[in-house]
Amino acid sequence: MIKHKIKKPRKDGRPIGKKWDRAKLLLMRYCPEALGGDHRAIWAIVGHKWVYCSTKQLCKSGGNSKATLSRQAWDKLVSSKGNRDIEILA
Repeated sequence: MIKHKIKKPRKDGRPIGKKWDRAKLLLMRYCPEALGGDHRAIWAIVGHKWVYCSTKQLCKSGGNSKATLSRQAWDKLVSSKGNRDIEILA
Protein backbone atom coordinates (compact mmCIF):
# COMPACT_ATOMS: atom_id res chain seq x y z
CA MET A 1 0.00 0.00 0.00
CA ILE A 2 1.35 3.42 -1.01
CA LYS A 3 0.86 6.24 1.44
CA HIS A 4 0.71 9.76 0.08
CA LYS A 5 2.10 12.39 2.37
CA ILE A 6 -0.12 15.45 2.71
CA LYS A 7 2.03 18.57 2.76
CA LYS A 8 1.36 21.49 5.07
CA PRO A 9 0.29 24.80 3.53
CA ARG A 10 3.07 27.29 2.90
CA LYS A 11 3.35 30.75 4.43
CA ASP A 12 0.57 33.19 3.45
CA GLY A 13 -1.38 30.39 1.73
CA ARG A 14 1.07 30.13 -1.19
CA PRO A 15 0.31 27.04 -3.33
CA ILE A 16 2.66 24.08 -3.07
CA GLY A 17 5.22 23.65 -5.86
CA LYS A 18 8.45 25.22 -7.06
CA LYS A 19 6.77 27.28 -9.76
CA TRP A 20 4.75 29.18 -7.16
CA ASP A 21 7.94 30.52 -5.51
CA ARG A 22 7.91 33.48 -7.93
CA ALA A 23 4.17 34.18 -7.67
CA LYS A 24 2.79 37.48 -6.38
CA LEU A 25 -0.17 37.77 -4.04
CA LEU A 26 -2.69 40.17 -5.54
CA LEU A 27 -5.84 41.63 -4.02
CA MET A 28 -8.37 41.98 -6.85
CA ARG A 29 -11.88 43.37 -6.84
CA TYR A 30 -12.93 40.93 -9.58
CA CYS A 31 -10.78 37.83 -9.97
CA PRO A 32 -11.10 35.39 -12.91
CA GLU A 33 -14.45 33.61 -13.25
CA ALA A 34 -12.76 30.21 -12.85
CA LEU A 35 -11.68 31.23 -9.33
CA GLY A 36 -15.04 32.61 -8.22
CA GLY A 37 -15.20 36.00 -9.92
CA ASP A 38 -15.52 38.05 -6.73
CA HIS A 39 -13.27 40.06 -4.37
CA ARG A 40 -10.34 37.80 -3.49
CA ALA A 41 -6.64 37.60 -2.83
CA ILE A 42 -5.07 35.37 -5.48
CA TRP A 43 -1.56 34.18 -6.29
CA ALA A 44 -0.55 34.97 -9.87
CA ILE A 45 2.43 34.22 -12.08
CA VAL A 46 2.37 36.60 -15.03
CA GLY A 47 4.36 35.36 -18.01
CA HIS A 48 4.71 36.43 -21.64
CA LYS A 49 1.94 34.17 -22.97
CA TRP A 50 0.10 32.77 -19.96
CA VAL A 51 -0.95 33.82 -16.48
CA TYR A 52 -1.26 31.10 -13.83
CA CYS A 53 -3.67 31.94 -11.00
CA SER A 54 -4.49 30.20 -7.75
CA THR A 55 -6.54 31.01 -4.69
CA LYS A 56 -4.91 30.81 -1.26
CA GLN A 57 -4.25 27.35 0.14
CA LEU A 58 -5.76 27.29 3.61
CA CYS A 59 -5.61 23.64 4.69
CA LYS A 60 -3.41 20.58 4.24
CA SER A 61 -5.70 18.88 1.75
CA GLY A 62 -5.56 21.80 -0.68
CA GLY A 63 -8.86 23.59 -1.02
CA ASN A 64 -7.46 26.00 -3.57
CA SER A 65 -8.65 26.49 -7.15
CA LYS A 66 -6.24 27.01 -10.02
CA ALA A 67 -6.76 28.49 -13.47
CA THR A 68 -4.67 29.39 -16.51
CA LEU A 69 -5.52 32.49 -18.53
CA SER A 70 -3.96 33.85 -21.68
CA ARG A 71 -2.01 37.06 -21.17
CA GLN A 72 -4.47 38.85 -23.45
CA ALA A 73 -7.44 37.78 -21.29
CA TRP A 74 -5.51 38.79 -18.13
CA ASP A 75 -4.78 42.28 -19.47
CA LYS A 76 -8.44 42.67 -20.40
CA LEU A 77 -9.51 41.56 -16.90
CA VAL A 78 -7.07 43.94 -15.20
CA SER A 79 -8.12 46.94 -17.30
CA SER A 80 -11.86 46.37 -16.80
CA LYS A 81 -14.31 45.89 -13.94
CA GLY A 82 -12.57 48.28 -11.60
CA ASN A 83 -9.38 46.23 -11.26
CA ARG A 84 -7.17 49.18 -12.12
CA ASP A 85 -6.13 49.52 -8.48
CA ILE A 86 -4.81 45.98 -7.92
CA GLU A 87 -2.97 45.82 -4.63
CA ILE A 88 0.17 43.64 -4.33
CA LEU A 89 0.22 42.05 -0.87
CA ALA A 90 3.33 39.83 -1.11
